[in-house]
Amino acid sequence: MEMTMFEAVMATMLAALALTTWLSWRAGNERRDVRLLAGLTGAWGAATAVAVAL
Repeated sequence: MEMTMFEAVMATMLAALALTTWLSWRAGNERRDVRLLAGLTGAWGAATAVAVAL
């Protein structure tokens, strides 16, 4: 299956968000901030999965 440009950008952004979440957790940032970032990452991941599935 070939990804469109839109799906590729969404997947790249998802990888960047996941890496940022992990790095912020490892750096010891406020837990509520890390949870917010993780929630946004999860929502972006769900949107990416829907975009790829369609």
